[in-house]
Amino acid sequence: MKETDLTALAAEVYANAANEIDGALVGKSAESLPLGSVDFPQLSEDEIMAVLGRKWRQHLDALKSLVDLYQYITSNKAVTVLALSCKSKRLLAIYSNHRQVSRVLFAACRVGLIKAVDNTYHFGGPGRCFAKKYAWNKAAQATLKALFAKYQITGLAAPVDNPLLLGFGNDASQLEADFAESPFRFKFAAKTRLANVSDSLVLYGLSKNYPQLADYAAKVADINAKLPADEQVTFTPTITRNRKGDIVTKIGIRATNPLVSLPKEETESGAITRADMLADKLGNWTEIDVKSSVPRVTYLLNYGTWQDADFDFYAAILGRPFRSSQERKEIKHIFMPLYFETSAKSIAHHLSIKHQADAFTKQFGKAALVRTIDAARNAVTVALGRSWGSEIFLHESCIYLDAFAALLRRGYRVIQVYDAFFIQGRLDAAEVAEVQYCIQTAAEDYYKRYICKADADATGEESDANAEAQAVA
Repeated sequence: MKETDLTALAAEVYANAANEIDGALVGKSAESLPLGSVDFPQLSEDEIMAVLGRKWRQHLDALKSLVDLYQYITSNKAVTVLALSCKSKRLLAIYSNHRQVSRVLFAACRVGLIKAVDNTYHFGGPGRCFAKKYAWNKAAQATLKALFAKYQITGLAAPVDNPLLLGFGNDASQLEADFAESPFRFKFAAKTRLANVSDSLVLYGLSKNYPQLADYAAKVADINAKLPADEQVTFTPTITRNRKGDIVTKIGIRATNPLVSLPKEETESGAITRADMLADKLGNWTEIDVKSSVPRVTYLLNYGTWQDADFDFYAAILGRPFRSSQERKEIKHIFMPLYFETSAKSIAHHLSIKHQADAFTKQFGKAALVRTIDAARNAVTVALGRSWGSEIFLHESCIYLDAFAALLRRGYRVIQVYDAFFIQGRLDAAEVAEVQYCIQTAAEDYYKRYICKADADATGEESDANAEAQAVA
């Protein structure tokens, strides 16, 4: 691989995509309106209590969960527009069914927290379903939060309905039979094609192929018992279907929470940033990131070693130390398509249609673009071992959930956002080392429990098959 080719390609792709990536971090479901543009009823605490009536505590519990969920997703501006749907997965996870969601949205309208500004249904919103647009009133939010504190309102506990945690009940025997007869491999994949299978069968198949799913469903429940509502962890497979709904086209998973979508930097819309949230929740904090997380976890899965925190996998892929922080950003940016795409041609096509490699193609030619990408993919394989595709997010999530739980047990106040741990207070060197130790221990233990065991089981099955074949012969 010609180093100049790769660095030239990476620099161009990064430069052309940077603005698009930065803008994509802003929540598309939220937009700001100037103060006074929506005529909200301005109710005092006493007036809100009168509106809620004799079931005021029940209504306040429901409203607190709504505020907890959206207080950081909404904008810094006084009035924000949100797409809210009675079928939103976020809301259904708390309120059980669409009727309960409808009731809490109605109560929110009555107390002046939200007001419909567009009664036309739009496709979109948090649950990817039809949603109306509501204005969200920050002044009413502040009044409600005062009431929550005054009456010690804790909000609703999210119902536990995860079949990976509860089991599949009376359907288990039929699902086992269907799984045994199914021609499909139920694996996490960014691109798949499973026809005429139910979501339950997909989940059941995943639970058979990935036994850690049930284990970590239980761990997430334990973690969530210690967290406020707006930090609750979600860790369930996401099943994507085609428009007709008869074919599963993607199966993914990643541990997430409502705070991961907050933008890192200030935006024109005035959306609440990650730093705003951290300052509100933690005061001051220490951030500890797992450097080059996907490469690091990939190397662990392939070779059983968790490299030191200061080891730079992106430099290992390039084959030399970086000459600048910008150069590292460029190589890091191009790493993801190199890791997840299946062929050099598909990566080249992706870059070309995005108009992100035009100048490179004109200078070196299309064939050179493909050769450079192919060589770069080989460099990734040499440095890390084989790619685990989108399944890598399962293993990454499990490792960091274990580290998260360990830090909570040690008394740290922690907010986790993917591979970043935000810990309350200014940690000294010994405390930073302790956090790094928790992460490394979680990684090594996970490898021993699930990856080594899976390899040993596969080897045992192969030996049994060979012995059976020899016996038959």
